[in-house]
Amino acid sequence: MIVLKLGNAVLVNTAPIVKAAHTIDMTSPRLQFDGSATGTQKLTRNCQQNAPCLEFNAAGNHYKIDEGENAQATLTITKMDADRIEGDFSADIIALEGKLAIQKGHFAVTVK
Repeated sequence: MIVLKLGNAVLVNTAPIVKAAHTIDMTSPRLQFDGSATGTQKLTRNCQQNAPCLEFNAAGNHYKIDEGENAQATLTITKMDADRIEGDFSADIIALEGKLAIQKGHFAVTVK
């Protein structure tokens, strides 16, 4: 896991545990968010900007979140202390094979 904190922006690159029942192995997520926000943050699909975002790479395929009119991509910090941030996220993802959703995604990072 790689965590970089620049002011309030927290950039996280990690490999999540994916249960065997899932049909996709998302091995290289990029999750970026405001580490001081107390409410729900809207995630965008472009992680090249200094804004909350979510992207995945898996088996050579690149997935970005759907920003369609009815699509939702959000992140909420649920626990924060001096060196640990935990939260939940969800997003509709666009892939070449169609659309899939991440529901009840959870993250926990230690910031040093």
